[in-house]
Amino acid sequence: MRSRTSCFNATVFRKTMTRFWPVWAAYLGIWLLAAAVPIAGRAEILEAYAAAVMRHTLLSTGLYGGIAMSAVFGCFAAMAVWSFLYSARSAHGVAALPIRREGVYLSALAAGIVPLLAANVLAAAIVLLTGAANGWTDLGAVAQWLALVSLLNVCFYGFATLCGQLTGNVLVLPAVYAVLNFTAVVVQFLLSEIFGRFVYGYGGGLMGTGYLSPVVALVRVMGVERLYGVSPLDESRIPVGAELYGWGLAAIYAGFGLVCMALGLLLFRKRRIETAGDVVAVRALKPVFRWCMALGCGLCFACLLDALLGGGGATFTRLLIYMLIGAAIGWFAGEMLIRKSFRVFTARRWAGLGLCWLVIVIGMLGMKTDLFGYERYVPAAADVKSVTLRGGGAEGAVLAEPENVEAALALHREIIEDRAAQRELEKQGAEARSCTILYELRDGRTVERDYTVRFTDTPDLSRGITEDLQDLLNRPEAVANRKQTAFAYTAENVVYGEVQATMTVRECAAAEGYEDPALFVLLHMEYMDYEKVMGMSPDLRAELALERMRGWSGDRTADLETLYDSLWYSYTLSLTAEDAWELYSECVVPDLADGTLGKVWILDDGAYMRNAMEAEIRIEARERADRVPQANVPYATVRGDGEYVYDGFWTVPTVDSARVNAWLEARGVALHTAGETYMGEPRTEALYEYEYGYNGKY
Repeated sequence: MRSRTSCFNATVFRKTMTRFWPVWAAYLGIWLLAAAVPIAGRAEILEAYAAAVMRHTLLSTGLYGGIAMSAVFGCFAAMAVWSFLYSARSAHGVAALPIRREGVYLSALAAGIVPLLAANVLAAAIVLLTGAANGWTDLGAVAQWLALVSLLNVCFYGFATLCGQLTGNVLVLPAVYAVLNFTAVVVQFLLSEIFGRFVYGYGGGLMGTGYLSPVVALVRVMGVERLYGVSPLDESRIPVGAELYGWGLAAIYAGFGLVCMALGLLLFRKRRIETAGDVVAVRALKPVFRWCMALGCGLCFACLLDALLGGGGATFTRLLIYMLIGAAIGWFAGEMLIRKSFRVFTARRWAGLGLCWLVIVIGMLGMKTDLFGYERYVPAAADVKSVTLRGGGAEGAVLAEPENVEAALALHREIIEDRAAQRELEKQGAEARSCTILYELRDGRTVERDYTVRFTDTPDLSRGITEDLQDLLNRPEAVANRKQTAFAYTAENVVYGEVQATMTVRECAAAEGYEDPALFVLLHMEYMDYEKVMGMSPDLRAELALERMRGWSGDRTADLETLYDSLWYSYTLSLTAEDAWELYSECVVPDLADGTLGKVWILDDGAYMRNAMEAEIRIEARERADRVPQANVPYATVRGDGEYVYDGFWTVPTVDSARVNAWLEARGVALHTAGETYMGEPRTEALYEYEYGYNGKY
């Protein structure tokens, strides 16, 4: 009879799977509580609104719950099925079985993933049955839930399996698994803290490393979007469904899990049985482990001591010393774990640590001295497609016209040249504004620099930088870009408008048509019952209004008339679709073209307080999705419901926006500058002499 080689053993598979049944039972039980019980706890889910909410809930549970459950139980499953590797007795026993290593590996591997996938299928079936019993059947949502959770299982279980082959200690496996899952993000954060302090203009160049941390990347990239429709009763927006996005990333990570399983097989085939109990089971990885411990501990130790002892402001020398001490701790701790002995302080190990210290010193000095020219780099104008500028917390701007790009490059060079002066101003505690410059290059790359620009009241170079930045942010191209909408607004697609303005109580009452301001106070500010208020005598209404306004203002001696003219209230004027379109087309658009709207102020010279009105205009439009250009529209807030795309426009009137101001005042909206309302004293010119702080509005 011919012998046959098998890569799978049913007995090993069955025994391993049944031995650890509590793990699979706990996994299934938690999913039933998270996915099925919320459906069972609802009454009949017949209306479209409730069905849409339930779909969104199920998909969100599948995404965020799936990430957490797969990350945790993927590790538990790997610890269970590979536990025989971590005891010398069980490892030798399995090695003595008349089964090829491939057969042992694949059987144990299947015993970990099959129960998880089977539990997913069972949970999905119970969710379907529970939903059907309550009048809700959404096979598509349940299928998406099942597919997503299964992909996540493959990703995290495969990764945990690979980690299991790297060690011979069951307690080290979850530690290695957790560390490798978050190392990229933690290292990125710590290096960014150091680079941001010692590298002038560092703009977060390590952000792309987030994809090396599956948990973080999945949470950041994937999501569930609510889909909205129009109610047939009152044409209001109602939820009609939900859509899960980011499937491509989930599939990539599932493929990553399969690759980890294949790599695990390669390591398992070469694994030495006597490594059971070792922290590092692969001989070639022991030096890597030692160096990772040294560099990781050095980085963490330095940042920790900096935060505890230096208040986040340690000098370069102190930080370097902290890092060298931490590297020594990590180096010898790693050696102790590898050798399982405290006798590691040999000349050879000290020599290795010396080499590690040399690498750290060279790296830190290279960063400090700008060895690679990072701080001095400014792209050539011919290579720049567009420049995005942001400053002082105000809205940014995208510049693409050649003369504006050249001006942005000149500003960048000016900031670099002014570095020494900036240090002196920082020591003096001068005012500061943030400045972010993001270049989109023609070859597809991006270059970002972040600066803190400080200035004084004297017209020196530093103040010139801030003025130049403000000038660039207010150029016509910048304003047009900042106020660009996702699609052209028309009389047919504008659906809503709103104006919020800070006005005195008397002005609010007049805008609402009340001759007696006390009525506005009691009905709109105190929210008293209409019939009750109207049944009061005028004297009683005035008495109650005075009592309420004195409490709000804190002035127990102010009289009624004074409070009517000094107490500020945020008044809202709701606009019909027709009024919103008229305001937008006949006033906002022409004022934008004239350059009187859409400006930003980042200098602390009182210009904002003198020129910006304490009011906001919001206009919303809705257009069919097939009529909206797919190109990216900077700074447009776009929401989709499948059939329609919604876009919101927002701006603040200024002293010079004549058309907008006249239109609002004709409808009872009294406009006041930010300076007039800032101190609670309307129309007081002395306020302009006050040293106002910047509040980021425009």
